[in-house]
Amino acid sequence: RVRTVDIVVPVTRSADVAATCVRTVLESRNATPFDVIVVATGASAREFAALSEGFGDRVTVVDAEGVDAEAELVTHGVALHGDRDVVVLRPDAEVHGDWLDRLVAHAAEPGVGVVATFTDSSGVATYSRARSEGGVPQTWSAAELDRVFARVNRGQSASVRQAAGVALYVTRACIAAVGGLRSVAVSGDAPDPWNLAERARDAGFDTRVAGDVFVGGRAVGRPTDEGEGGRETPDVLRLFVGRVDV
Repeated sequence: RVRTVDIVVPVTRSADVAATCVRTVLESRNATPFDVIVVATGASAREFAALSEGFGDRVTVVDAEGVDAEAELVTHGVALHGDRDVVVLRPDAEVHGDWLDRLVAHAAEPGVGVVATFTDSSGVATYSRARSEGGVPQTWSAAELDRVFARVNRGQSASVRQAAGVALYVTRACIAAVGGLRSVAVSGDAPDPWNLAERARDAGFDTRVAGDVFVGGRAVGRPTDEGEGGRETPDVLRLFVGRVDV
């Protein structure tokens, strides 16, 4: 039996952007059943609720009263159904096609605990040329890029040392093993990408990037990850990018 996946969207600002994210989730075409859990607080929760009319019962809005740290919001969403795998989507994420089915396929591989994706925003595997120089036309949408990644890199993934990006699939077994996503947060803010991957690895779980999933992102109010610590681009990821350029 195919198990339902929870898609958790923490909202600390820009409820209108989060509503657009959720709309792309609902419009995507997946065989995997899923529920969307939007976790917000105060004005953000009220604003999102007003924007979410018509989303139906596949979207649950959780008002985490008094909570404004992203890690705490994620924790509220992850705890709602304790037996489900989770996708943590940044509220500016833009998903398309059968993106979830592809992530589920990677997560089902033995030993996999976390799966990240390619993106044009900040993350472990960025394809920045999608909106800048060379490679592909700047006019290509996230949906078009996702179709190309899905076709060219179908079923391929690579092991990486950090869990970062606009979309992270985390298995329930991995969540239990690392002690919950809150336990890998830094100063009560977002889960630390290095800490999460390291603790997952210590518990026997691999962190991988799906070569066949591209998720767009606006990175609203967020810095890129090009600064100290650098962006991880293993040779195998360069190979993925090279294939897409062809």
